[in-house]
Amino acid sequence: MANRFNVTTPRAKKDGGTFFLKIGVAFENPKGISVELDALPIADKEGRVKLVLFPADEDRKASAPAASVADDDSIPF
Repeated sequence: MANRFNVTTPRAKKDGGTFFLKIGVAFENPKGISVELDALPIADKEGRVKLVLFPADEDRKASAPAASVADDDSIPF
């Protein structure tokens, strides 16, 4: 399986810190790296756009408990 990454962009917190907002995914392929964005990043005060790639955490998804039917709040139609 190809290496997958979460594409994030840094955003400023009100307290002065930084958080990373996920805006897409990236994956390695034989020709390089493909990036798929679900949203466009916003430029900072200097007009720069920064993207940061973090390894996708597929192990955490696989270990998360599956939702049971009893937890489903939807109304079947």
